[in-house]
Amino acid sequence: MLTAYFIRHAESESNAGLRTEHPATSRITAKGHEQACLTSLVFENAPDLIVTSPYLRTQETAAPLIQRFPAVDCVEWPVQEFTYLDPSHWSGTTFHERQPVAHVYWERNDPFYRDSDRAESFLDLIERVEQTRQLILVQKAGTLAIFSHGQFTRTFWWRMILPQLVIDSDTMKRYLHFIRGISFPNCAIVKFRFDRDGVWCGSLDISHIPPELLTY
Repeated sequence: MLTAYFIRHAESESNAGLRTEHPATSRITAKGHEQACLTSLVFENAPDLIVTSPYLRTQETAAPLIQRFPAVDCVEWPVQEFTYLDPSHWSGTTFHERQPVAHVYWERNDPFYRDSDRAESFLDLIERVEQTRQLILVQKAGTLAIFSHGQFTRTFWWRMILPQLVIDSDTMKRYLHFIRGISFPNCAIVKFRFDRDGVWCGSLDISHIPPELLTY
């Protein structure tokens, strides 16, 4: 049996409404550090592998778990957030300032469109999800703690439920309805189990984060 815990990063500067320079360099906040410490306690025993994305906020969120279990291997996988806007155009902006342009991207509803050579298409995102699935299956058995991002995890979840869907504009529209229907707080966890019969998707768990520390 192979179990993968997908953990959204703790509250970041962008989540808190602050200006950020690049999606990869946004740090977690003081509240985010509290969330990360609480999340590390979910694991009573050491996982077999700790995974982070290339983005700093997942690495900072994973740090308390790494400190608890320093002997566990820690690797970087392509589980970073979907970057569909060219980051160079939006350096020094807030999440809310980027929202009108993000809305235009989703209204375009083109799975092959790239904002620039520094941005991803929707199809690129789906290919990273499949790459991640393959990286998980290579492990064969054990427990993985995967520190990722809200939209990437919801995309992985969607794809595990509907793996055969052809990626086109209609699928992209239905996907958007799916992810918008799932509220995904910082440090929320979704568990996936893989065996010879396929994959089992658990429900979203925020029981380790007290209400006063919940952020989105």
